[in-house]
This record gives sequence, C-alpha cells and structure tokens, in this order.
Amino acid sequence: MEVSYDALRRVLLEERKGSGLQQLDDAFYSSYREHLRKLRAGANDARGIKAFDDMARCLKELSWLRLNKITLKALRDSQKNAMDGDGLASEEKGFYTDCVNIMQKFGECAECAPVERKRRLRACADIPAFASQDGSGLGPFRKGEILDVPEDAGSLLLKRALAEEI
Repeated sequence: MEVSYDALRRVLLEERKGSGLQQLDDAFYSSYREHLRKLRAGANDARGIKAFDDMARCLKELSWLRLNKITLKALRDSQKNAMDGDGLASEEKGFYTDCVNIMQKFGECAECAPVERKRRLRACADIPAFASQDGSGLGPFRKGEILDVPEDAGSLLLKRALAEEI
C-alpha cells in the first residue's frame, strides 16, 4: 500500500464519488498515522508544516465521510441481521460491529414495546371531552363520528351506551 498525500487524495476522491464504501487496507489508518508522525517531526519550515496540515485535514475528512457511510451500512445490516465488515480498516471494523450490535438491541426493544390496543367505535350521542385512565384527554366527539380510542375508554363509552362497535 502506497502511503503518500497523492494516494490519500485519490482514496478521498473515490470515496466522495461513490455511494458505497471502497475497500481499504486493514492497516490503512495506522500507516497514515505513522506517516503523519514522521511528517510532524520533520515539519521545520512552512512547506513541511503545510504538508502535515494538508495530509491531516485530508485524513480527517476521509474518516468522517467513511464514518457516515459505515453508520448507514450498519443500520441497513442490522435490519437484515447481517454483519459484513469486509473492506473496512481494522479501526472501522470495531466501530461497525458496535453500531450493528447497538442498532439490533434497539430494534429488539422497539419490537417488544407494548402496542396500545384501540377500539373503533361510532358515537351515538355528543360526547364531551374527558380523560382516559392513562390521563390523556379525549374528545369532544359529535354524534355519528368515528372514534379510535384506547381499549379502556372504548369499554366505558360502550357501557354507557354513548358509542357502538363498528
């Protein structure tokens, strides 16, 4: 793998062009970090400082661009229950794996959330505003209006003959 400013610019331009992640060497970031350390140590004049700054800025932009793409890839893969970290640098693989695991756990929690049961009724009379057992306000409703109300409120309206099942 070539480690130079020109090579880094080519990688960045390819990453910007494509919607997917391009393949990187496993040691991509560690190689460029080492190269940046050498550049910093040798940055004794304006030209050396500029070379260091340009490469550091380019590497930072590439890493942020890839993090965005990796996050979207992790989201898609977590929904498919798949994990494919091929082509990612070693530092990115850990981030990708953590993202997929977190997103899958979140998805499991969302699937387990209780679904509020509702009843569909038709109002038999004008019904003033009232509060359901959970404290949420319902109504007012007009005679003949179709209602989607929580189970407990629907039972109460049916019991009092203020509404009928549809």
